[in-house]
Amino acid sequence: MPPVSSAPRRSPRQERSQFTVDAIFEAVARIVATQGEDALTTNRIADVAGVSVGSLYQYFPSKEAILLAMLDQHCDRVMLELDALLAQARTEGWTPEQQVRG
Repeated sequence: MPPVSSAPRRSPRQERSQFTVDAIFEAVARIVATQGEDALTTNRIADVAGVSVGSLYQYFPSKEAILLAMLDQHCDRVMLELDALLAQARTEGWTPEQQVRG
């Protein structure tokens, strides 16, 4: 399989565009949770998200690109949480053991 770029074709700039991308991500999560990965197609994602397939393709070239973008978003959130915990640890003078537990 050729490499897939996780970069969206177009970045959402307006609130409406971000809403569309969020709806696509939510649709993927719902489909996988209720029907499994085999049910994941761009047509199904667009249908569940309430957008046209053309709108989906404006942002993502494939379902793999959607999954990679979702993974990137998840990793970004985890890193922000870790940064906050480390900042708290520094502020409160946690020992290394307390930091690991945190």
